[in-house]
Parts: sequence; structure tokens; C-alpha cells
Amino acid sequence: MPNKLHPYPRITRRPPFAKRPTRSQVLAIAAYAQIAERGIDGLNLREVAARANVAAPTLFYHYKTKNDLICGVVDYLVFAVTRASEPRPDAGAETPSAAQAWHSYLRACRDQFVHAHTAVRVFCELYLYAHRNEAVMAAIRHVDNDWQAYLERVLMAGVQSGEFRPDLNPRTTAQLVMSCIKGLALRLDPPADADAMFDQLERLILK
Repeated sequence: MPNKLHPYPRITRRPPFAKRPTRSQVLAIAAYAQIAERGIDGLNLREVAARANVAAPTLFYHYKTKNDLICGVVDYLVFAVTRASEPRPDAGAETPSAAQAWHSYLRACRDQFVHAHTAVRVFCELYLYAHRNEAVMAAIRHVDNDWQAYLERVLMAGVQSGEFRPDLNPRTTAQLVMSCIKGLALRLDPPADADAMFDQLERLILK
């Protein structure tokens, strides 16, 4: 069983965003906001620089190409989602059981769909764009690999502890869960029945 079962995946493709973002991170945040409003096809580098209150040459110093900037947005999206899912400092230091980690993870996902519409929109844009761009595909694959590895750890721990169904295959189950969440993100409207769907997904795993 893993030493730590955080209720959210740990994805660290690049140094994490700090409380005081660097200049390159400020630019990624500005691009994230523009993608949420217009989609990736509407991303304009000079407008991103203006939005971040920096000169255009400064943007090109940190991000040589539009693809580089989009990869920076991938990093910021991961940071925004995991930060929203992190336990409060007063939540206690005790390592949760696999079932507790699974419940917390699905609750965090549900909250993203109900409250974080911007993150969901950007998530969809990035995943769809990745199919048309190899550089962004590589960044997204890294996120997917860390995401899947986290789910596999939790699922394996639950099977070993007897909390989850003994016939679960952690790898294929993790892929199925990821596919469900991506499918929900592509719905045209925020799912009004998100609670029921995530409750059902949780029950499918428990013993």
C-alpha cells in the first residue's frame, strides 16, 4: 500500500506554481483566461502579453512559440485543479484509507464540474487541440500518465486492503474512470446530475 494516498493526483511536469507566480507563469495564467473565453483558436500572443501587463518581447523571451505557451497553460491547469482539491491545513495529517482517498478524489472531481466551469472548458480545449499538435500532445500525455498512475495506486491499495472489489483490474479501471471524466467534460451543459453520477462511479468500485 502506498505511503501516501492524497485525494488528488500529484502531477509535476515542471516546477509548481508558487503563491507569487513568476513572469512566465503570469503569462500562462493570462493565456489560460483567454482560452477559456475564446478557445485555443482565439489565442493571441500579443493580447496575452497585454493582459499580463508585459511587453510582447517579454512573452517571446519566456515562450518562443504559441505551442510553448499552451504547454505552460497545461501546467497551470494542473496547478489550478490540484490546488482546489488539496485538503485544508486543519484536515489532519493522518493518511486516508484507499476508500477515503477514492471518495475524496471523486468529490473533488464533482466539485470541478459543478463550480469550476472555466477549468472544464480549458481542459476540453487542451485535450482536443492535443490531437492536432504533437508538442501539446506530449504535455497532455505526461498529465494523463501521472493521473492514471495515481488512480492505479489508489485502486491497487483498495483491492489489497479489501475495501474495493477483488476482481478489479487497477489499470483498466483507472482508464475507464479517466474516460468517464473526460466524457463528462465534453458535455455541452454542466451535468445537473453530477452528484448521482459520481456516487454511482464510487459504488462501482467499492466492495
